[in-house]
Amino acid sequence: MWRTIAALRWATTHEAMETITVREIRPEDVAAADAVLVGAFGPPGSYAAELRRYVALDPHGWLLAELDGRAVGTAGALCYGPFAHIGLVAVRPDAQRRGVGAALMERLLAGLEARGCASAVLDATEAGAGLYARFGFVEVERTVRYVRQEGGAERPPASRAVTPLLPADLPELAASHPPIFGPARTAVLASYLRDAAGRAFLTRDERGEIAGYLIAQPAAIGPWAARSAEDAEALLGAALASGFGGGVKAIVPGANRAALHHRRLGRKGQGATWGVSQT
Repeated sequence: MWRTIAALRWATTHEAMETITVREIRPEDVAAADAVLVGAFGPPGSYAAELRRYVALDPHGWLLAELDGRAVGTAGALCYGPFAHIGLVAVRPDAQRRGVGAALMERLLAGLEARGCASAVLDATEAGAGLYARFGFVEVERTVRYVRQEGGAERPPASRAVTPLLPADLPELAASHPPIFGPARTAVLASYLRDAAGRAFLTRDERGEIAGYLIAQPAAIGPWAARSAEDAEALLGAALASGFGGGVKAIVPGANRAALHHRRLGRKGQGATWGVSQT
């Protein structure tokens, strides 16, 4: 059972009586939270735009940890009804091993439990696996992270007709989405579409129904889902043809055999998807 926290702000102490406080991220906290993320994950680039998107989608789902008033950690989740996806869990290197990550996870999971999310998933590195295991997470599958430097790989040929994904397509996509992903995430896709003019694509099957979609972010491919390898490949080709200012990354399930074909994106690294269910 996830532990419930009655207080709005959760605190613990370190041996030097340092106080860890966890609270919701406010719009004015984005710069401080971004500094935490850059410090923990390193370059390239800022996470501010991604964080602003998530806070706008769920103002109560994103947390900032402070150590004696200094921003040192972040974590958050988007709740899709029966399950939530956790992301941006980070602690500044100079504040690690002081209970910051545990304080964030404690508060985050308590909030998800209160909202009725029966399970949660996250993508973990080996460094974070121990923390997540303490909170009942188990490895579900391995993930593969591909990184392609601009000009470093060929563009796959299109095997399906690809058309733009438009806001008007979202109701239809929501109806066809469960077989691909699960619960519809229309609000999330609408948010990405607002920032991805000309860089969102879909394919249709012989019946005219949506068979796959992809949104190309400035430095990442996804959200990306398709019913067949051919549709996924055609969408990938359209995304790469749209151009990227620098490198681009994509994260795919390791169990997806068709994803092995996407090595054309470039070199790959390993990670894992971990999940936990409320008991």
